[in-house]
Amino acid sequence: MINIKLNNVCKTYSIYEKERKKMSIFQTRVEKNIKAVNNLSLEINQGEVVGLIGKNGSGKSTIIKMLTGILPPDSGGIEVFGRVPYLFREENSKKIGVVFGQKTQLWWELPAKDTFLLHKRIYKIDDKIFGKNMQQFAEVLEYGDFINQSSRQLSLGQRVRLDIALALMHNPEILFLDEPSIGLDILVKKKIRIFLKQICKERNITLILTSHDMKDIEEICDRVVIIDNGRLLIDGSIEEIKLKFGKNSILEVLFEDDIESIELQDVVIRKIASGSFELRYDEQKISTKKVITLLLDKGKIKHIGFKAEQLEEIVTQIYQRTNI
Repeated sequence: MINIKLNNVCKTYSIYEKERKKMSIFQTRVEKNIKAVNNLSLEINQGEVVGLIGKNGSGKSTIIKMLTGILPPDSGGIEVFGRVPYLFREENSKKIGVVFGQKTQLWWELPAKDTFLLHKRIYKIDDKIFGKNMQQFAEVLEYGDFINQSSRQLSLGQRVRLDIALALMHNPEILFLDEPSIGLDILVKKKIRIFLKQICKERNITLILTSHDMKDIEEICDRVVIIDNGRLLIDGSIEEIKLKFGKNSILEVLFEDDIESIELQDVVIRKIASGSFELRYDEQKISTKKVITLLLDKGKIKHIGFKAEQLEEIVTQIYQRTNI
């Protein structure tokens, strides 16, 4: 079942910049148009967990705002639950949850628990469902110690955990997370990743996640959509993208002796420690068999292992190849 559908969607912003003409002391205000989304077509099925990635200004947040009904498109068609989001914003809002990483839904002066109770009344959440969700989310996200504090007293990590729980409190079918992990420490990120993976699977939630942290995308998402200046660049599973674009093979080698440096043609070598190195190479230029043979000539090997190329490295290569 298709939950989200975009068909040749375009969105342009107008900005104003000051320009000074030659031989003049006066500045004029010039209007410039920036195409944030450019003929984007996309379909997302119920229960899919999709990572939406691209560099700053590529249109990710604009896409989220159009899907939630905050912004209308300039042209093209958008359907969420078979309805146009900006025309049926109130109806759709009952079935979606949204978290913008730099904005909170928590009331600044109120204890966070009061915001949850207010959310319960707005969405008319059944007492039993509300109690069950509060208990389950508190156990996993561990917010029981600070839910009675006001938003202004919370750390960033505490606030984000509460924002995610709040967005899920009314059992939405679609969850939009726009840069939810900005500024969070490693432990909080880990908790959130585990929680999101678990809750989406249990409840068959469609998740759209934007993040510059490829670890978030790799550990939570099954499918990745890469956009370039509002245009669809790549759409596929993480496995497909790694297979197609992950050109580098990676070996980690540990010598028995404290070798300080090694050099091999067509191999990029990074020293980890004395006698320990990471080797990157393209199988089309040099085979793994030949690399290992050459390494055996450098000294006695204590350990050698293969390492998978990370999504972040592959995405960086894609950006470089397409001059994003």
